[in-house]
Amino acid sequence: MMCKWKVLKTRRGDRSRLRQLLAGVLLLAGFSGAGAWAADPVPGFTGPDPDNAFNFDLEGCRLDQSTETTYDPTALPPVLVCDSLASWPTGGDAYTDGNLGMQWNELDLVPHRFGSDSSGLAAASQTFQVIVGADNLVDDNPADLAIGYDRVVNFVFNDALSTGTPADCQLTLIGGNSFGDFGLGGSIEQVVQVLEITQTADTFCVWDFVERLAITSSNIPGSSNRSFIVAGTGDQSVPLPSNIQPQALSKEMSAVEDSLVKWTIEKDADPATFDFA
Repeated sequence: MMCKWKVLKTRRGDRSRLRQLLAGVLLLAGFSGAGAWAADPVPGFTGPDPDNAFNFDLEGCRLDQSTETTYDPTALPPVLVCDSLASWPTGGDAYTDGNLGMQWNELDLVPHRFGSDSSGLAAASQTFQVIVGADNLVDDNPADLAIGYDRVVNFVFNDALSTGTPADCQLTLIGGNSFGDFGLGGSIEQVVQVLEITQTADTFCVWDFVERLAITSSNIPGSSNRSFIVAGTGDQSVPLPSNIQPQALSKEMSAVEDSLVKWTIEKDADPATFDFA
């Protein structure tokens, strides 16, 4: 039997389509032998839902600044969700599973949410793991360095959109964010967070979270910056298009000193510190 496959060019060298597919199969099978195919194992990940009994939805905020009334990352405390409707996942609010709009800036905390539907579960409850993450290192050329997202944080149970209670929808973070070439998507490296979920049957559980756009994410062309969830035997992704605005710093200062008066200038920051999570 003769096999043929297409060779893809990356900045890390030639990588065959067959190699990528096999790495993905090994990932979903629990990473048995995945190292042989140059895909790093995800720390803490022991395997997805063994019965493939859950359905998942992943969405992100499209951010229309002319109509958005909820999202306010500068508030105290910050509000890191966008306008939403209780009818989700039927759509119609500020969230989408398509392109996330073109009004984002570097260092923005982009709201996301994912839902887990256990209506296909035969047992009373089940514990399983999923991987939530995003493209991190997209281009490692120093002249065109492009890092997409650099944090996946702030997982919060959404009681308004869930049919289950917090006791029905238990989520635990396994470790912190991990960075590496896990064979998830087309980026050179990804940032991921492993989640362990214990969910009862016939419930729909929703969690909000945010992903931070890194410095240099404005260098990414097209819709090559993706968020994703890996669960069961497949994955879903949400792209964020180009036109991310870069950070810019500027300072202007002028002063005149009388020769007979000694003076000093002091500057205080308010707030003195800011936690980017």
